[in-house]
Amino acid sequence: MFDNTDWSSWLLLVVVGGWALRLAYKFGLETGREETAARFMEDPQRALRQIEVERGAEGRFRRWARGRRD
Repeated sequence: MFDNTDWSSWLLLVVVGGWALRLAYKFGLETGREETAARFMEDPQRALRQIEVERGAEGRFRRWARGRRD
């Protein structure tokens, strides 16, 4: 199926792979929202602290990644 000269097979693989990644990302976002909502209902203050911790970690990663590109 994946002969080097058969570009249509590779294109199909890329399209299907991209679609699968998009679907997994979207499912992950929705699952994350449900988990955050459940945590917020259990203990609102703890949930807010956890969200702040996650955002802080994301910011540190972005600064680290930006420094690596320079």
